[in-house]
Amino acid sequence: MYKMTQLIINSLNYNQILSNLLADNPSSKNFPENVLTRLITIIGMTSGLTLIEIVNLKWSDILAVDSRNRPKINKKYRIERHYEFPINAKLHNQLAIFYNYLNQPQLQTRIIDCYQESLTIETLLLRINITLGIKWINGIKKDVVVNYKNEQLLQILFGRRVMEVCGSTNKINTYLKWLFKLENNQQLFNFLGFKSKDDIHESISNISLIEDGRYAYLFGEPSSFLDDDKHFLSQNPTTNEFYTFQHFQVFYEFLNGVKIYKYNIVTQGIVILLLISLTNGIRLSTLLNLRWSDLFDINQDTFEIKLKKTITFNKKELLFHYSVLKKILFYFENAMKYFGFNGVKISGEDSLSFQQQTPNLELPVFITNRGNRLVRNSLNRELKKALNGLDFQHTDKFALESTLIMYGRRIIELKGIHRPTLRLLKKRLNFRTTLELFKFLEIDEQKGNDGQIMKEFESVHDHILYNK
Repeated sequence: MYKMTQLIINSLNYNQILSNLLADNPSSKNFPENVLTRLITIIGMTSGLTLIEIVNLKWSDILAVDSRNRPKINKKYRIERHYEFPINAKLHNQLAIFYNYLNQPQLQTRIIDCYQESLTIETLLLRINITLGIKWINGIKKDVVVNYKNEQLLQILFGRRVMEVCGSTNKINTYLKWLFKLENNQQLFNFLGFKSKDDIHESISNISLIEDGRYAYLFGEPSSFLDDDKHFLSQNPTTNEFYTFQHFQVFYEFLNGVKIYKYNIVTQGIVILLLISLTNGIRLSTLLNLRWSDLFDINQDTFEIKLKKTITFNKKELLFHYSVLKKILFYFENAMKYFGFNGVKISGEDSLSFQQQTPNLELPVFITNRGNRLVRNSLNRELKKALNGLDFQHTDKFALESTLIMYGRRIIELKGIHRPTLRLLKKRLNFRTTLELFKFLEIDEQKGNDGQIMKEFESVHDHILYNK
């Protein structure tokens, strides 16, 4: 692989690019050529099809129009290949919006024919480079954006995503070699920019756990592999004890709905503690050792405090959903005021500014009402006290492991019996076997929805879209 391509693929953030492409922008309808380029980029990053195959797709290969003139997305792209290319539910809403923004072209019209003027592949590649944000990569000169032309770039991003989500297995490798017309595994690794199998970064932190408006399933529901009606209000038939958890999304929405400015600094910290544990699968007691320097970097010259790009704590990666990060920034600002650093203010989506007095980032993140680090021996007491103060209805049933159970069950709900994900989940929650893991999560492997045997997504195209 060329050095420039390696630099580009190592720098681009698949999650961020896709989130931006799927975020609706009504002003886009005034720029139809940008809409078309975004459409092509989305299809390329999520299908693995060649650029030539994508631009030659007809609208009828993507969607139909019902009697009320509403676009209805097909279940799969209609393309002559010996393999089906599903159109994931997460894409349906945005694909339909793009079609409407383009004034609903004739269904037999090719995508490339929708451009207002004749378009060469070279010009299209330049537009894709801009859409991907290549010009913002450090170390790349502006003229590179103009001169860099790689028809396989979207395929490379797709293939790397598949490897990072599904791992390098015989089944995955065989499929990708067929898709990219490669002969052996080493050719595949070279094509995707990996030195070897060991160079592939698999992370359970990349799974999209939270449902929010950014991914509206207006044209299809995401698959759910686990819905066994177990929660705080139901009892275990074997022990007759109430379960110590509820659905991940229900508890997340409760915590996210808390207006933390109404509460004291200890309760604010407990809310943040629960959110980080719930969304990252790390024990509450382990997180008590967090210091602000684990999360933020400080720049004395610019008076800026910024969230670290990569956060590793206790040998585990931490990622924050934007709604969680917003609360963390607010809590950090209040915690600094509590310790006398009054000049700290939120200045951006992941940053704060400060004045002459430099905040102490070595302070503990979670504290008592005396300003000391919250410790394990008092955690349960402070936790119950805070939940009662927040009017949480199930405080008596809540346990220190509740967030871990909700986290693990949510992953199984979204991914099913997906062996690479199960392996990562066992490592995250410190279990050796799937049987031990499922016992902890109160899951019967043979009973998913309606008592049916639990399965997984049938294609890699679904797996990669249910990861961030």
